[in-house]
Amino acid sequence: DFAGERYYFSDNSNGLFISSFDPTAGINRDYERKNFSFHISEFSRGKIVVDYHIENTDFGKVSVFDITGRKVYHKDLYFRIADSHFELRENFASGIYFVFIEFGGKTEIAKTNIVK
Repeated sequence: DFAGERYYFSDNSNGLFISSFDPTAGINRDYERKNFSFHISEFSRGKIVVDYHIENTDFGKVSVFDITGRKVYHKDLYFRIADSHFELRENFASGIYFVFIEFGGKTEIAKTNIVK
């Protein structure tokens, strides 16, 4: 356990990979050395708050999809080292959403639940 998450290590023909299992979100992520990291709260009240840490200032994209796969939000953003978070204050209805964040040639996906 590290910071409340369990990590699983496995050795395959391509080398070592690290994965975690989050039973509430159900999304497995492969971890590798990255120049960025993002965190989105599992539950939120009407807005989505994205906390991030980056090593280089650069442009990125944020897209939000509802449970049916419909894109409900998209924005090109400028991620600055000086900042550490941003808020999506759209009028999201209660439900499950998937947040895709593209930065530095990689995409991170997180699940959040909006409860009003």
